[in-house]
Amino acid sequence: MTDEVSATEANSVLEVAGFYDGNTRLSDDDRLPSVFTYRDGSGGMTRYWYQGQESYQVHDYDAERDIWIGRGTAMIGDNDTVDDFLAFTGEA
Repeated sequence: MTDEVSATEANSVLEVAGFYDGNTRLSDDDRLPSVFTYRDGSGGMTRYWYQGQESYQVHDYDAERDIWIGRGTAMIGDNDTVDDFLAFTGEA
């Protein structure tokens, strides 16, 4: 189950930590989409972009320069959920 975020709430959504598909917050049992972001609740964002064969490009957002900065790749299973990702990264 996902929590829809209206356009008027889109600006404040950065303050809510979690995983997002666009402006839609993903719940723990949602399967990770091909492009998703993790928002840390203090304005920081990390974007994951599917590249194929369970490989995702990972970028951090630099708000001061308004750019995404690449930081490598991550291996994420094609059917992984938010819970699976958190357990794998040790943040669960």
